[in-house]
Amino acid sequence: MTLARSIRRVLACALLAGALVRPAHAVVNPGQAAPAFTKNVLNSNPWPTATLSQFAGKVLVLEILGYDCVFCMTAAPSIETNIWRHYQTVAPGQVQVLGCDVRDGTIAQLNGFRTTTGVTYPLLRDCWGGALNPQNFVNWYGERDNYVVINKQGVVRYRAAQVWPYGNGYHLNELLGCIDSLVTLGLDAEPGARASVEFAAAPNPAREGATLSLALPHAEARLRVSVLDLSGRRVATLADGEAGAGAHEYAWDLRDGAGGRAAPGVYLAEVSAGSWRRTVRLVVVR
Repeated sequence: MTLARSIRRVLACALLAGALVRPAHAVVNPGQAAPAFTKNVLNSNPWPTATLSQFAGKVLVLEILGYDCVFCMTAAPSIETNIWRHYQTVAPGQVQVLGCDVRDGTIAQLNGFRTTTGVTYPLLRDCWGGALNPQNFVNWYGERDNYVVINKQGVVRYRAAQVWPYGNGYHLNELLGCIDSLVTLGLDAEPGARASVEFAAAPNPAREGATLSLALPHAEARLRVSVLDLSGRRVATLADGEAGAGAHEYAWDLRDGAGGRAAPGVYLAEVSAGSWRRTVRLVVVR
């Protein structure tokens, strides 16, 4: 046997062995359970490590970033203001934002990212760790400039990279619409609103249609379910009449009262009865 043939056989065996031990990785799409992880937190602030299980009962927002990614740096200040701080006010204790560095930057490099962007939410280190790492966020969710929302039960509800390419991953209204559908927003209720009324829209963002889910603790003599644009104009009326206590669902086919397709954008799904109302943001995409 020639030396060259021997080398080829050794390499072939090594590649086969690598294939046999390589962990099975798969992209995690909306509707699937988020994989468990344990990651070190930059400067141990506010905890030394972060695990998926410690956020059970909270909506988890993951910014999949690179410490040197210009698109991530551009998005981060908006995430800080419009998501992290916003939900601390309107849904305290319900939302946790985590920055997940998939470029495996050093402590100094990640501190540079924090200084440049001014973010205060925790930053997780070493979220790539190489192709064979069983906790590889890139394999799970996609490359940097990517944004993931996980609901309170640990199920992925939004993954930007499913639709948007690198360099165009950050779409704030889509994120807000998804997060709003998963939390109880204290600012949505008018004075005198019934605190136990539950109202949500799914899927959110919506492409083909959306279902508005309502849970009423008491019967209402007249209840209206509508879709409004951001100017307050009524786009569609889904219900207007008596409603009994319990669960109700109202389907919206993304069409206005004249039968035309609603333009992509942000809408307000609204339920009202007497002196109270509840609204949730609903994002329509193509």
